[in-house]
Amino acid sequence: MSAGASSADGRLSRRARVSAVALDSVDVVWLESQCRGCTGCQGRCGLFAKSQGEAERLTFVAPDVVLGQMVMVSMPADGLRRTAVGTYGLATGMVLAGAVSGHVIGEGLGFPNAAALVGLVAGTFLAGWMTKRWVKAPQPELHAASDPDPDFD
Repeated sequence: MSAGASSADGRLSRRARVSAVALDSVDVVWLESQCRGCTGCQGRCGLFAKSQGEAERLTFVAPDVVLGQMVMVSMPADGLRRTAVGTYGLATGMVLAGAVSGHVIGEGLGFPNAAALVGLVAGTFLAGWMTKRWVKAPQPELHAASDPDPDFD
């Protein structure tokens, strides 16, 4: 997603119809093929992973929605960018740190390349663990929506 990829209000959004409501989730059927406000991926990012016409479960409490209601599912674009930078930056840093530290330790033991590989794998697992704990993805929000825009693809 490019720096100017978000809509005027700084949110990525997609219209949907509520197909089921539970205590901790809402199922929606997408009415559009891609998010509004994003010019970077043209719907390939998987933010709202399902295609137009398919149902997707969003896990959060939404007490004000009713079955069949049209909603706009949105997410702050800057929060999504921060999450991506944090996740990929932390992962890259941990993988490199693991490989370098493994190589340095391995030099003293006489097998730097094998130790670098072990450090790389350890850094990869540590990166996965750390990003799940430290980097929080922005939560989608539901807002009431009007009829879908027929001019939007």
